[in-house]
Amino acid sequence: MYDGQWNDNNIHGFGVLYDSGKIYIGNFDKDKRDGKGLYINKDNNILIGNFIKNDLDGFALIISQKGEDFCKFSKGKKDQMSDQLQGKNYKDMQEYKHLLNFYNDNSETIKKYMFV
Repeated sequence: MYDGQWNDNNIHGFGVLYDSGKIYIGNFDKDKRDGKGLYINKDNNILIGNFIKNDLDGFALIISQKGEDFCKFSKGKKDQMSDQLQGKNYKDMQEYKHLLNFYNDNSETIKKYMFV
């Protein structure tokens, strides 16, 4: 199920994609997650970050039942720099604040789709 913007029969722009218990809220480009977005997997873990052609790329905030983690991805895989972020006060980093704001700005949409 998709609710959002289209362009030339492609998912394009901002929208919400719900598929088999997985949810993506964010930007799309030609049917692919592309730009700032928030992905919720079947276990209700939330990944917030920048996507390029469906893959997380750059800093990401992961929120799970265990707490939160701030790490860096490259082409969908955790970057080695992620280990260096552990134990640092990443909550003061501008990237963290931007991702947290994106999460807060979309909290109502998250609630709407998480329990579909």
